[in-house]
Amino acid sequence: MTESPYYFRSFDEIEDRIDDNYNSPKYDMIKTILSKAKYRIIDLGDPQYLKRIVSGKTPKGIQYLDDGIPFLGSTQVLFGKVELKEAPRISRVIHETTLVSSQIKNGNVLVTMAGTIGRCAVYDLDDKCNSNQAIAILEINENEIEPDFLVRFLNSQLGQLFFGKLQHISSQPNINLEEIKRIKIILPNKLEQKDILSRILTIEGKAKKLEEDAEDEIEYADRFLLDRLGIQVPREEMANYFFKSGRDKETLCFVVPSSETSDRMNYLFYHPKYDILQFMQKRYSTEKLGNICAEPIHRGEQPEYDETGDIKVIKTVNIKTTYIDYENCLKVSQSFFEKYPLAQVKKNDILATSTGYVSMGKVAVHNKDETVIVDGHISIIRLKEEYDPYFVAFFLRSHLGQLQFEKWFSGSSGQIEIQPEDLNQFVLPDNSEHGVPLAKQREIAATIIAKLNESHDLEERAKRKWDEARETFEQMIYGTV
Repeated sequence: MTESPYYFRSFDEIEDRIDDNYNSPKYDMIKTILSKAKYRIIDLGDPQYLKRIVSGKTPKGIQYLDDGIPFLGSTQVLFGKVELKEAPRISRVIHETTLVSSQIKNGNVLVTMAGTIGRCAVYDLDDKCNSNQAIAILEINENEIEPDFLVRFLNSQLGQLFFGKLQHISSQPNINLEEIKRIKIILPNKLEQKDILSRILTIEGKAKKLEEDAEDEIEYADRFLLDRLGIQVPREEMANYFFKSGRDKETLCFVVPSSETSDRMNYLFYHPKYDILQFMQKRYSTEKLGNICAEPIHRGEQPEYDETGDIKVIKTVNIKTTYIDYENCLKVSQSFFEKYPLAQVKKNDILATSTGYVSMGKVAVHNKDETVIVDGHISIIRLKEEYDPYFVAFFLRSHLGQLQFEKWFSGSSGQIEIQPEDLNQFVLPDNSEHGVPLAKQREIAATIIAKLNESHDLEERAKRKWDEARETFEQMIYGTV
């Protein structure tokens, strides 16, 4: 049975906000936890502890570059970690002029303010960095508070309850700087903070080791397909794509005879790094992706979301590096689902993210019997039975596939996409004797799946360790609730 959405509040319980979320009984736990606090309680916004809090902005007409200063959004700030790799880049001039107030320094605490509210992390790098309006940047008085302690508190049960209570519920949930300053912090003295962190870091160290082991399994899986095809690629090249990393350290000066050009006039289309695709075509009998599909490649539909709907919608954000995140999918109604048959996904369909700087080129197989659809940023690739969908998906994820996403995309300044007709042109080994027969495809896919399963198991063990660290922190600050 779901909880009742109805509740009553007496006048003396209502504070300075009338909205139903702010006054919800589910946040009564805040008072319960604070009553068990083992240390003093302060307001985060007290100038004694918080020296400065600002948020960034996205200037009108901003251009993203192949190389430059990382420009963080909410997707780059995770719980306890900042991911710079896939952040868009801006010019140093913009960083030092228009966005000078939102420069991020080593030791700053970052808090997501829009979309997913309240993910917090310490920026622990010396590299220059900036952020858009979805991030709050907190400069802490480190004589009073260890930034690592504050982040663990804000990511704890009590911290997340504050973010839940103070946020504004809308189509794009958000929280402002003044509301963040109202969060109450249970604060031991500096020596006690260090002692608590020492114990927590020991547990977190074990979690990080498990995550590293999981990454090793993924790296093995990424290289396995290339190894079985006998194609050697330097490791540094496998992490260097124009639309993924935003940079290319080699010169872009090269010469292509006119006899080797086609009707594609983008000079990057002829970059020497794509010669490896020709090597594959000489080594194997190949076929174009469009010719091995049972139906034309097509995209989904822009959803009309329905909180009471039953049909999950897979969006770009739900397609991860090695899996599909079904748990956090938004939903549409059955009538919307039936209205758009081309957006409907069948089991073993390959899904490829097809738009957006950084996000384009993620690939996964829908492996559930569950009924789902995809939005207009996802391409559906439905293969003939003579090809293994996992092998093809792993090929598209591999260096040979990612190069082709890079080769065939269109657009600029961050507004890039891969059209279905260009996906049709991707080349891969066919299923003939001189290509990769179906039995071998399945063998390669099975090994990669096993490695990815091992990685997922390690990630789950790491997650349990992270949970142990959080629970231990809470126990030391305010005991069991």
